[in-house]
Amino acid sequence: ASPNGEKIVFGSTGINVTRAPYSIYYISSKVDDPKKLINGRKASWFGENRLITLEDNQLRITELNVETLSPKDKTKTILKSKIRNNKSWAQYSISQNNMLAFLGGGKNEEMHLTLLDPISGKTELLSDRKQKYGQYSISPNGEKLAIEIIDNQIYNINIYDIKRRRFSSFSNSNHNYAPFWADEKKIYYTSNRINPSEFELYMYDFEEQKEEKILLDGEIMLGLSVSGISNKADKLFCNGQQKGKLTDDLYYIDLTDKKKYQLTKNDLQEWGAVLSKDEKWLAYTSEKDMEGSFAIYINKFPEMNQEIRISSGGGEEPKWMPDGSGVYYRNGSQWMKVKLVLNSEPEIGEPELFFEGDYVNVWGPSHDIFPNGKVLLLKGDKWIPPTEIDVIVNVLNSEF
Repeated sequence: ASPNGEKIVFGSTGINVTRAPYSIYYISSKVDDPKKLINGRKASWFGENRLITLEDNQLRITELNVETLSPKDKTKTILKSKIRNNKSWAQYSISQNNMLAFLGGGKNEEMHLTLLDPISGKTELLSDRKQKYGQYSISPNGEKLAIEIIDNQIYNINIYDIKRRRFSSFSNSNHNYAPFWADEKKIYYTSNRINPSEFELYMYDFEEQKEEKILLDGEIMLGLSVSGISNKADKLFCNGQQKGKLTDDLYYIDLTDKKKYQLTKNDLQEWGAVLSKDEKWLAYTSEKDMEGSFAIYINKFPEMNQEIRISSGGGEEPKWMPDGSGVYYRNGSQWMKVKLVLNSEPEIGEPELFFEGDYVNVWGPSHDIFPNGKVLLLKGDKWIPPTEIDVIVNVLNSEF
């Protein structure tokens, strides 16, 4: 709360916004209409009229008019040192007598692209570049990777040429998410670049070097993520959130007539749908039966009238094995594999351990599989407990 107790200050991506950079908002006890205050995250008060925030991993301070919460001056950097942090916490503390204690080192969210052979258990780096990565997709021939790269909360998609070991960007626009290859020349992805509360679908053609917005019928989605595509690249599978709902449903988009078809209509979180090679079955993640956690299901496509749970416990992010023999999925630090024979009477095997490891779990699917069966994962730094804490006395100089 503000020092006068009349306003609540909080961090948010925005009203009705599912994915966007965090900013500091405030809401009055008298008016139910949140307003953006300043950029940054993790707001805390210092004294009667100063707000401390974290922006670009650095501590910033803004002097405010307590009555109106309008900034009196520009936001200033407290110190140049980076603060160790992630989305949910930042390791610092400022006392009211002007002493700062913190752990340095910047973000602990950077990671490597790691290639795992599930048979031998051997791993290798796909790239030497250490970065904060997000959701990604391997091209059908296994030669390129489309991947979200996050810089100071801004998401964009890069292409990594595996043979040449080089990253390149293809769009000057920010806030692009959930890339998925249609073939070796085209990718689909979503963006809320125009309106943060509205997601739209885009396609980029690398041969023509041209981006196209795919205009869909029906209402604009509050959230939309691409998860799979049919063999002929005529059906795109997504999960999305309608306005007024708090959970995602499953959809597919007919790319020929640009129509969106809803596959599930539950007040449940359901996402990550992927289509089998014969295009008769859909595997997906759902919180059905798990009371806030997730499990893996398959269902007849497009009828969606033969739902079968294939995970014995929890699970998320299913992928079909390249040879079509079954589905593998993530369950915490373990990846499980289920053998499937999907004839008129489906034969469902028991889940067995495929591989395990402490790999990073990002928003959306955080693994993908190459045609040769090797799995691409995200590996963060091993946690090393800090041995010292930096302390600065009189950190806020006299100009404040």
